[in-house]
Amino acid sequence: MSQMNEITLEIDEKIDDKIEPIIKIEVSRNEVYLVIYSHEDLSIVCWNILFKDPFIENTVKLSEEANFDLHYMCVSNNGELVYISKNGTLKIYDMKCDQKIKLNWNNRKSYDYCTFNSERVLILYNDEHKRFLFYSTQTKNNIWYCVGTFQISTYFEDFRLISISCNNECYLFSNKSIYKWDLNTFMSTKILVIDENIGENIRENIRIIDNEKFICTRIKDKIIIYSVELKIPVASLNLNNDIQPSMLDKYPTLCSLLFSDSMIMKDYWKKYLCQLKKQNDLLPKEFFPSVIRATSEHIFVFIDGNIWKIDLKKTMTNEEYDNDVKINEEMSKMYDHLHILFLNSYMDTVRELFQEAITNYNSKYELKASQNSIEWRITCNDYKIKLQVFKNNVSICTRDYRSFNFPF
Repeated sequence: MSQMNEITLEIDEKIDDKIEPIIKIEVSRNEVYLVIYSHEDLSIVCWNILFKDPFIENTVKLSEEANFDLHYMCVSNNGELVYISKNGTLKIYDMKCDQKIKLNWNNRKSYDYCTFNSERVLILYNDEHKRFLFYSTQTKNNIWYCVGTFQISTYFEDFRLISISCNNECYLFSNKSIYKWDLNTFMSTKILVIDENIGENIRENIRIIDNEKFICTRIKDKIIIYSVELKIPVASLNLNNDIQPSMLDKYPTLCSLLFSDSMIMKDYWKKYLCQLKKQNDLLPKEFFPSVIRATSEHIFVFIDGNIWKIDLKKTMTNEEYDNDVKINEEMSKMYDHLHILFLNSYMDTVRELFQEAITNYNSKYELKASQNSIEWRITCNDYKIKLQVFKNNVSICTRDYRSFNFPF
């Protein structure tokens, strides 16, 4: 195995000392609040991590609630904690004001998923009835009021919920495919077709992050990047390849997909953080975090009884490990590949080529277009459309699409 470029991450601070074994970690979308669930003492601790010196905002003791075994939790940008037991029981607690919150209308006895969107609306999901409920977090007498409900099974017969983004975009797994469903417009888009077996734990095996330009999906040991504008997958990374993951330090948003408690990434984690031991004497000599929560800016890890906050923005490539020529060539090729696909200046060219290919489709039909040092070639053959990208006459990307499934 060739040597991998080692990465240095700067640790901001150690958040806690020797807390009990942790089962779950969640972070608010604005990264102000960090909630930590400990199964050992059945507690949820809410930390305010906005300042240089984090402090505990509040603690909820689940031991006071009979037979409450945590299944899922989330925390709002204002420190409101929502948690669900394994039997579907829902609890809400305002960690800042130290008070319980009730829902004015709650006709479901169980829930499976909860999150907050960018408009401070609580979204609840019931898997049995395939129903979403929306609650305003404008508190009146410690009560949140329902502002809408929606049953998605009207549109999808058989599906599993993966996650919901802050912009009300719902990601579903159905019929070996991943769909994006807009809860505002009720419009759906097929993102990916998955051939491999995902297993029962959909949310563990599929992770999704998105923005206005790209949808990045991690499926087990692969990361697939989907262009929202082009409506096609434009790049993929294999996490079992020692070279490819090391290049994601240029893309911190993608980097957050690398970190989970999956054993797939254990070796990579050790290599990625090997420099931390040189920079911080408090870290143990050998360690692997048992729990990890990654955002677009930070990684929160549980190491040897402590919670650490690692800043992804301060990630720096260690140049002294860049001596392997072969690795550098592969990295350069992949960087060019990603940069070409990510530059908006090429989007119109690709779109025009595909539209012309679809409109004038016939067997053995080929189109070409060039811009600067980049050449695009589209070939139609056997009901498929092949896109090839060349830089300085060297092939750097090839993608195949079935013509009758193409989204334009």
